[in-house]
Amino acid sequence: IVNRAFAARKTADLSVYSDVNTSAWYYNDLELAVAMRTFQGANGKLNPETPITREEAFVVLARAFALESGDTSVLNHYTDGASVSAWARSSVAALIENGYVNGANGKLNPKTSITRAEFAAIAARFDDKNTDTSSKFTDIASHWAKNEIGIAANEGWINGYPDGTFRPNQYITRAEAMTLVNRVLTRLPENS
Repeated sequence: IVNRAFAARKTADLSVYSDVNTSAWYYNDLELAVAMRTFQGANGKLNPETPITREEAFVVLARAFALESGDTSVLNHYTDGASVSAWARSSVAALIENGYVNGANGKLNPKTSITRAEFAAIAARFDDKNTDTSSKFTDIASHWAKNEIGIAANEGWINGYPDGTFRPNQYITRAEAMTLVNRVLTRLPENS
C-alpha cells in the first residue's frame, strides 16, 4: 500500500462550489481531496451527496495512487470498453493493468454508479499485506466482497451504520468515496 501520511494542513476554497454545505460531516474530507487534486468538480458543483460512477471512482483512485497513465488498448478486452469517457480512459487502463479493477462478465459498466462493496473491494486491493477479513457487519456474510470489506473495515477505512450493517449494495456517494480514499492514504483532515 502507498502510505502518504499527510502532515501539513492543505485546504481548498470550496466556496466556488454552489452545492457544498460547510457544516456537512464530509466537508473537511472533501476540502482535503480537492486540495490534493484527487477530486474535482464540474460546472461549479461537487455533487457530494450523489452516487459516484464507476469511471469517476476509477479516476479518483488512479489520481490518489499516481496511476493515471495506462495503455488504453486494455479496454478492448471489455465489451463496453469503448464507452469509457476520453478523460477517464488512461486512468481506468492503469488500474486494470495493475490488477485493481477487473470488471464483471466482460464489462466495466463505466457509466453506472459504484456500490459500497465494489469501492471497498478495489480499495482493499491496494493493501496486499492485510489478511484479516473478519468483520462485524451483519449483512455481508454471503456477499461476494465480504473478505475485501473485512480488510477495509479492519484497516479503519470504512464504517458501517449504527444498526451494524454495511449496506454493500447501496451506491457510494462522492463524499463517502473521498472519505475512504483519504483514509486509505492516511490523509486525515484536521477538524475545524
